Amino acid sequence: MRKIDYYIAIGAALVLVVGMLLFLHLTRDYSQAAVPPPVKAPPPVNPALARLISQARSDLQALPLDYKIGAYVQAAVDLQALPRGEATSLLKNFAVTKDSTKTKYLCLLLFDLQDVPNAGSPFAGQILRVVLDNIPFLVLRPEENDARKLPDGRTFLNLCLTKGKWSEHHYAPVTAVQMRPALEKLLAFPFFEVPLTDENKDFLYAQAELMPVVE
Repeated sequence: MRKIDYYIAIGAALVLVVGMLLFLHLTRDYSQAAVPPPVKAPPPVNPALARLISQARSDLQALPLDYKIGAYVQAAVDLQALPRGEATSLLKNFAVTKDSTKTKYLCLLLFDLQDVPNAGSPFAGQILRVVLDNIPFLVLRPEENDARKLPDGRTFLNLCLTKGKWSEHHYAPVTAVQMRPALEKLLAFPFFEVPLTDENKDFLYAQAELMPVVE
């Protein structure tokens, strides 16, 4: 074979190979590669749980700045009806977006605070939750009559979540008819280190939304 014929044959073979590769490239089906991976469907929504969460959010939004037993107990009832994770998530979000004092009041209802600094004892902290007839009253120490001295709401919630424990009290909605006899028991209960002042008694009547009995 002449040398020129050899080069011609090599060139023809290369042209054939390139042509075959180009043909394969142009005719290849890329449709499968273009399809994105399937998106996982979100977990099914539990309608009952969704309603509970919606009700809890609504009652949290409606909480007054001052502690009122009826409103705060209803919020506590809503949160206690939820799985612990959902309740914690709502509380954390509430602590970020709403008034700090409201968060403190909710924490005082929902957590047992024996191991939390500055709370849980009438002798060592500023404020005490007293539950009589399943009705939670908040009692300020007469010498520390300022709930704002507790840590801010987010800090206090974090303390409760890390050092406290969820209360075993399972609240139920209460009425003024139920609150008055419980409040009278509280006022007559002889466990305060310092007698309650008239100001503190007024605070208790205010949270129960009752007028003092005039004798």
